[in-house]
Amino acid sequence: MAAETQHSENAAEPVELAARTADGLRIVLLWHPRDDRLDVVVEDTRERSSFKLSAWTGKEALDAFHHPFAYAAARGVADPRSQRGTAPSVSLVRR
Repeated sequence: MAAETQHSENAAEPVELAARTADGLRIVLLWHPRDDRLDVVVEDTRERSSFKLSAWTGKEALDAFHHPFAYAAARGVADPRSQRGTAPSVSLVRR
């Protein structure tokens, strides 16, 4: 019961579902319970850059988590690592 109460109190906070690090990259899969949205955030600590991919299906988010640069490139971001500073957002939602 305590976990349910804590979850409802922090409903605005994203929940980290998965994370991995490799070769200076930190890739995190986040779930936003308020609007049931999934994001993949990629941080390159060496280049001091980051970007975010927003997805609406679990399969799409998991694919983006495992292949974030391929997903970003497919959405028109040639090299997200070249965008320093704030995290640009790339939507994975197909229109």
